[in-house]
Amino acid sequence: MSCLFRVGEETVWAPSAEAGRLYVGMTKCLAAGGGRATGVRTVAEDVFEIDPQPFDALIEVAYKEYFTSTNRVYRSQLHGWLLTSLVLLARAGITVTPSTDEEREFVEDICEHAKAMPS
Repeated sequence: MSCLFRVGEETVWAPSAEAGRLYVGMTKCLAAGGGRATGVRTVAEDVFEIDPQPFDALIEVAYKEYFTSTNRVYRSQLHGWLLTSLVLLARAGITVTPSTDEEREFVEDICEHAKAMPS
């Protein structure tokens, strides 16, 4: 069984149920921790709709936290979620402009990560 993540009528990701639910759970946790909206709405048990604006706002905060944090464990945990989120954001038509070499290297990883994310 799989999940569907949509932006409007377009499916932007069709992961396994386990991967999809883990992603949604992490998204809710990160949003709740900062008192923010997720930008991800449950339409059905296995269907999620992404609202690009609040989703982008959440990712922007996490992106900044990732690159300013010195906590290796936090960064490690956030890494996969952030890569997945940036792929989804790009598929929604919003891209990130890196401003440092570290950010550029990270953003380059998005292309490889996207290949593992069927849509």
